[in-house]
Amino acid sequence: MSHTPKGPRFIGGPPLSYEIDYRTYDTFDDFSLHFHDCYEIFIHVSGGHQLYFNQEVYNFQPLGVYVFPPYHIHGLIGPEPLQGYERLCIRLAASALDRLGGSIMPLHSMVDKFAQDRRKLRLTPEHWKTIREQINHISPDTPSQPTAEKLISTGALSVIMGTISQANRQAVEPQVNNHADDPLPQKICHYLATHFTEEFSLDALSARFNVSKHHLSHRFADALGVSVYQYVLMCRVAYAKKLIQEGEPFSAAAYRCGFNDYSNFLRIFSRHTGMTPSKWKELSSAGSNVSS
Repeated sequence: MSHTPKGPRFIGGPPLSYEIDYRTYDTFDDFSLHFHDCYEIFIHVSGGHQLYFNQEVYNFQPLGVYVFPPYHIHGLIGPEPLQGYERLCIRLAASALDRLGGSIMPLHSMVDKFAQDRRKLRLTPEHWKTIREQINHISPDTPSQPTAEKLISTGALSVIMGTISQANRQAVEPQVNNHADDPLPQKICHYLATHFTEEFSLDALSARFNVSKHHLSHRFADALGVSVYQYVLMCRVAYAKKLIQEGEPFSAAAYRCGFNDYSNFLRIFSRHTGMTPSKWKELSSAGSNVSS
């Protein structure tokens, strides 16, 4: 059973495009790898097991801060449901970071730096208290939002980002779980990171790692919660979104991502996103892309 505290869960639109998602769970077992079209700042408060990100598995630390850039696959993994799980997700479109920081704080470059740094940030209890208080001052960012509420929300988001930036001075090295009981799934992920655009064959992959198809599939799904094929498709769709946002024609993006059949690309893209590539590009260009 999950419990969402009294407070906001907002999906914003222009001009800021943000989402604040704070939740606590008595029991949590909805493990799933995913990615977003925006930046996500993930604050793990308590109760987590492990996090998958950039082909690595991290052991959670209380009040740890993790920054996921757009189109980077991540998610919770673990052998059993979580108890007393609490986390905060702050999702911001790139345009939101530019507007929030302005000329005072280069938020976009700061967040990019945090995302690229293998060190993970860690908040103090005082930092978390400040952030938790600011959440309740944030209201939905809509075209009809009153000016006063917009100013208060923008101020609260700025305080949160400023507080997170202070945590950088207390950065700690990640506890990377590279010596898990079963290293095969991570080895597969490392390989697929640079080969997912190539023709996919479970036979060839199992031969490369010298295990049977059944054994490889079973161990991968047990560790990450998705099949190898689903993981490859996720990588391809994420890359396609990135290319399309950068201006690549749909057909060229499909080919570069490993889809030799354009109709198959359309089907897979629509199934994963709920919309066609052209509709997704239209919404993305409007600056409201805070969801995956």
